Order: sequence, then structure tokens, then C-alpha cells
Amino acid sequence: MGASGWHYPPAWSPDGSLIAWADNTHALHVAPAAGGAAKLVDSCEQNAIADYAWSPDGRWLAYSKAARTDYSSIYLYDTRAARVHRLTGPYTNDVAPAWDPEGRYLYFLSDRSTNPVLDGRDLNVIEVKSTIPLMVLL
Repeated sequence: MGASGWHYPPAWSPDGSLIAWADNTHALHVAPAAGGAAKLVDSCEQNAIADYAWSPDGRWLAYSKAARTDYSSIYLYDTRAARVHRLTGPYTNDVAPAWDPEGRYLYFLSDRSTNPVLDGRDLNVIEVKSTIPLMVLL
């Protein structure tokens, strides 16, 4: 669990019963706040899992995880079933999950719109304004 390394900031579930955190081994963990063994939620071979957010009811933990292609997807961890569900596909770069106060919508940022700017000889392409906010109804 990265005991000798660093930990990313903890995120307390809204009811204060669970704590989520990531560590230098690129793993995401959840543990009871009152004490007890931590559960490994997920791990990533490519990068650290550094953005995660609890649903308002504390049942779901949303996070982004990078694939070997460096594209990130949004995942949901169900604390009741102890299962991970992939929410977005592998061909976009989706990050920064955030819940609405009611827990009906999950917002995130996604690089999926192409707006290329070409230089004078069309040798270099620069993508500008490719990140858009999206929402999923849950």
C-alpha cells in the first residue's frame, strides 16, 4: 500500500464512514474511517490515480484511470458490491469526475472535440480548445 512512499490527499465519504486515497504504487484504496483493513479498489500501470470523488450518498467513488495509450477513462467503484464499472470508453481522454449535489449526474472533462490549427505548410498540427465538459445521467 505504498507505506514507504507518498499518498495523494484523502477523500472522505460524505457520511464520514470511508476514506479513499491513492499512493505512489498507482493504486486506489478505500478503508473504513473507524479503522480496519483497506481494500484495493483499482491500480494503474500507466500513471497514478489522482482524481477521485465520492457520490453524495457515499455509495460510489468516481475516478479517472489512464490506459497504456495515455487516454484516461472514468470508472465507478460500487462500495456495496465492491465492483468497478468502466463508465467511458478507451478512445477519449476523460478526467476530473465531479458529482452534482443530488448524485444524479456525474460531470467530467473530456478531450474529444477536434479543432486543429495548421501552420503555413501544414506540417504541424496544434489542437486547441479540445477539452469539453460532459455529464452522465446515473
